[in-house]
Amino acid sequence: MELSIIIINYNTFELTCQCIDSIYKETKGVTFEIILVDNASKECDPKLFSDKYPDIKLIENKVNQGFGRANNKGMELAKGNFFLLLNSDTIIINNVVNKGVHYLNQDKKNGVYSCHQINDISSIKEPEYSFFFKDFSLFYLLKNIPFIQIIYSKYLNKSSKQFSKGINKVNNVSGAFMLLKHEVFEKTKGFDPDFFLYSEETEWCTLRINKKWNILFSTEEKFIHLEGKSGVKDFTLNQDFLSTAFTWYKKGYFEYFSFLFIHIFLYYPSWLILFFVVKSENKKRTLRLIKIFNNCFKQLIFDIPKYKNNYGARKNFLRYK
Repeated sequence: MELSIIIINYNTFELTCQCIDSIYKETKGVTFEIILVDNASKECDPKLFSDKYPDIKLIENKVNQGFGRANNKGMELAKGNFFLLLNSDTIIINNVVNKGVHYLNQDKKNGVYSCHQINDISSIKEPEYSFFFKDFSLFYLLKNIPFIQIIYSKYLNKSSKQFSKGINKVNNVSGAFMLLKHEVFEKTKGFDPDFFLYSEETEWCTLRINKKWNILFSTEEKFIHLEGKSGVKDFTLNQDFLSTAFTWYKKGYFEYFSFLFIHIFLYYPSWLILFFVVKSENKKRTLRLIKIFNNCFKQLIFDIPKYKNNYGARKNFLRYK
């Protein structure tokens, strides 16, 4: 078996079927298996997947185990030399999977591959430079203070377009389409089970994978990602911020408390000031940032530091309450 494709389903039956159909249609020249992990969906009986696709391997979780733990479960059962972690709200096009396998095979140091996301076949979304080359430094935090962002917006916009055409070596890729060698999972143990949702791929890539392997991103190849179709907005915004903060904690205690200090004494006051001075169309965004920080504050202060920051240190994953 060359490739194991792992998909997590949570109440997205139609989207997941669309994703699976695209795999069968657009994946040529490589033998593959599909492992579908259902995270205790209530939308319909997960066995409907087996009825429609007899060849897939279906894992039915009794409770929602989150993105990372569910993917780890699928990878533990996978037989392929390569694993493709694929969101249920994605669509494969142009034989992109086989091309990714080809790139990883070119060098034994190549460990992970991903490519350009598009919203649909005609709408190209520019890669976010800061996401793929994200670091966890005091400088990174300071340069993103709202007032500094405004002052240097022109510079930041230019830096977001510093990809070379073709293959780039990056620090981080999206978990929506993450192709990796089997040995990467074996030697790093996969996603940190302390994460529930969001930023788990950032922690895995930036803090563990890129210490031993190249992480590749292609600007030429593409897949469709129907973002926002598989989540509840209010919950996801809070969970996203909480998981981002948690990645700083996983990086180190000094980094995390720097993150807290800068957010409490620099970011938060800046948001409050901006709320009263920005134009009305930007007030909603500023108010949303204030609300997210307020909603997560208790967990930032008490829940995250409650456990050590090593891999799998928590009794339960970190979920926004």
